[in-house]
Amino acid sequence: MNPIVFIIGSVLLGACAQLVMKSGASRPGSKGLLSILTRPATVAGLTLNALAAALWIISLRSVDLSYAFPWLSLNFILVPLGAALFYGEQITGQKVVGMLGITIGLAIVAVG
Repeated sequence: MNPIVFIIGSVLLGACAQLVMKSGASRPGSKGLLSILTRPATVAGLTLNALAAALWIISLRSVDLSYAFPWLSLNFILVPLGAALFYGEQITGQKVVGMLGITIGLAIVAVG
């Protein structure tokens, strides 16, 4: 299978993990770290992170790290978009410019 499938899968799972963990961390009634860590949303987010790591490791078996690593920058686009969609967080003009810069940089690295 094409390693880019594993890379993109890892990135998507990692972004989803961040959004799910935010849900677990943001619920009212937190009494401490252990309480937050044992919430179903937090456990689900950590599980997604573990799956993302497994896909990442699989992808690194067949591609150079210098090629794979820049793809992780997609998280700087996906997570804010997801946070805006699910949590009502604002995407400012500065963030849009940054996301465009990341997209351009990733395109340059992916082609090269």
